[in-house]
Amino acid sequence: MIVSANEKPLTKVDLIDSICRLGLQYHFESEIEQVLQQYHNNFVENGEITLEGNLHTLAPLFGLFRQEGFRVSPNVFNKFKDVHGNFNESLNVDIEGVLSLHEASHLRVHGEDILDEALVFTSTNLESIATQLSPSLAEQVKYSLRQPLHKGLPRLEARRYISIYQWDISCLDDLPEYMKICYRLLMKSYEETKEDTRKEGRAYSLHYVIIEFKKIAQAFMTEARWLKRKYIPTIEEYIKVSSVSCCYTLLATTSYIGMGDIATKDIFKWVINEAKIMKASTIVCRLMDDIVSNEVA
Repeated sequence: MIVSANEKPLTKVDLIDSICRLGLQYHFESEIEQVLQQYHNNFVENGEITLEGNLHTLAPLFGLFRQEGFRVSPNVFNKFKDVHGNFNESLNVDIEGVLSLHEASHLRVHGEDILDEALVFTSTNLESIATQLSPSLAEQVKYSLRQPLHKGLPRLEARRYISIYQWDISCLDDLPEYMKICYRLLMKSYEETKEDTRKEGRAYSLHYVIIEFKKIAQAFMTEARWLKRKYIPTIEEYIKVSSVSCCYTLLATTSYIGMGDIATKDIFKWVINEAKIMKASTIVCRLMDDIVSNEVA
């Protein structure tokens, strides 16, 4: 995907940025250098980035150029200013874009006034809006305000990024046709739930449901690998994975979303941290399902 001629430039920028944040760039050093050199040749004239794009893609591109030692000017960010020379307040609707600009502003050198202005603009706006964001994005914003990405230890930064990195509606085109309908409906349902819980001041609740959904996806993948390899797991291995794939804990976690203020953060933490009654219930659910399936077969 990095070297493919079919990938759009800005799509590649996002891919390379994610690879670097995940700490995997050492696997693709030559490929990344090749692409950035190509982009510098094609989209940089006299140090000015000429590629058209939004803040969320141009800021990471600027950052990648700077970190790889390519000479580029920050003047590309002038297009995001108003007639008075100030950064457009309308940018605040693009939180990820503002966050990317904040990271880019830390790569400034002496005399780059536009990046000094960008740092003030992004810091002020991110601080004011942090409490209104989803838990994962709010955590990302707060961390970035404390410490810029490039000043952290790569391995620790990668571990932190893994916890917030997540496949979204843009992944739809990569799925087979039979999964697209399910995925689209699932994302729509989660977006509606997120909005409802946000209005109630309980946006944190969806975070725990997403955690459980990730566990289920991992369990399904494990079972798929077993099937493909014709591997017969031990009873211990089977119970550990299949008690997750039965979706009982996800059902319980989801049920608490509709219980209003009675379902506090402590309740959600109790459910997902394998409380004894939950663990026992998932095993019973799994075995009862297996017994019925076996009788039908």
